[in-house]
Amino acid sequence: MGRQWGSAYSPFGFPMARSTARSKPAKAPARARRKPKQERARVLVDAILTATAQLLRELGAKAVTTNKVAARAGVSVGSLYQYFPNKTALFTAVAERHALETEQAILPLLDRLAVEPPEELVDTVVEALVALERVDAVLHAELMRLSLWGQTSGVIQTCRRTFEAHLADLLARRAADLPRPLDPTATARVLVRAMGGVFEVCAQEPDEGFDDALLTETLTRMVAGTLGYS
Repeated sequence: MGRQWGSAYSPFGFPMARSTARSKPAKAPARARRKPKQERARVLVDAILTATAQLLRELGAKAVTTNKVAARAGVSVGSLYQYFPNKTALFTAVAERHALETEQAILPLLDRLAVEPPEELVDTVVEALVALERVDAVLHAELMRLSLWGQTSGVIQTCRRTFEAHLADLLARRAADLPRPLDPTATARVLVRAMGGVFEVCAQEPDEGFDDALLTETLTRMVAGTLGYS
């Protein structure tokens, strides 16, 4: 059996439905104290975020501390606290950077839609959708277990809109190759957000055997039907 598709969040950090009967009031978002302006400061912050990502992959979020991050980055804890008040702020910044890196990794894959033969359009769209979950998969899975939606929503929503707009533009350019007329913007929005629903089912029922093969088959049918190939 392939890798199980279970996560508290879907790709790009879309939050999954959860029971709220015993949920606690949300805390105020933990943000970076300030943005680095000089090159030296940007290098320092980049080192801190890289160290945080490395430790998240190696240890998991529970075992990561600001002291461990500072030691891995080769900076003092005081320097770290100049920019990040706590490890939640660190995780938030790493999640935002991961979302931007995911966007940059996926857009070139979508560009293949401009040149793919018509019979391969569905498979290429599915490949792009599934790839959203696989960019730096270990870090992605660890970040998605954290409750960071409120803090990262602005960045993640921007990435999602960019992805949707790019897909819509490519669908518009390939309109003559599609079986029926469609609204590119609405279709792109439906595909990206319906994809989130598929991952939501996987997250809510992780023991039901939603492996790679089943996920790909489900997405292929969804994309083919949406584009008019059914």
